[in-house]
Amino acid sequence: IHISRPDWNREVNEASRSGTWVIVNLTRHTSSLSARHDEICDIVEETIRELAVKFEQVKFVFISSTSAIENWPAENLPTLFCYQYGKMQHQ
Repeated sequence: IHISRPDWNREVNEASRSGTWVIVNLTRHTSSLSARHDEICDIVEETIRELAVKFEQVKFVFISSTSAIENWPAENLPTLFCYQYGKMQHQ
């Protein structure tokens, strides 16, 4: 599921409060540093989509990195945040 910044609290924090894992994939807003970097980001995104089908009890969301965190450096992508109990548990 693709979300926007206003959706974050409902789709991530609130959805994870009961113990459900929510995996947030920060995505590229535009092409990034290099073709290889873009390819790696694409591979991670495709893998997340495959995991979402396999693990239906886990919620997977996608959000543009710059929408989630203003000025998030493109070199930090791909980035995954793992939420449970309303808090980030892993990055």
